Amino acid sequence: MPSISLITPSTVNTTDGQTTISGTAQPGSGKTISKVEYSTDRGLVGSATGTNNWSTNLNLGNQTG
Repeated sequence: MPSISLITPSTVNTTDGQTTISGTAQPGSGKTISKVEYSTDRGLVGSATGTNNWSTNLNLGNQTG
């Protein structure tokens, strides 16, 4: 089973506006990571750049809830 770890930032405030998140993904035994996708509890969805080491920019400033 693949696993991911969030490396930065350690905390995110929804008023931060543009925020870069990054992390690592480890494939299960004998597997490879082909892409990293994300979704948030505020409805943001997308694909990160990279595979085993990944990052993406999120615009949290426009989120409500």
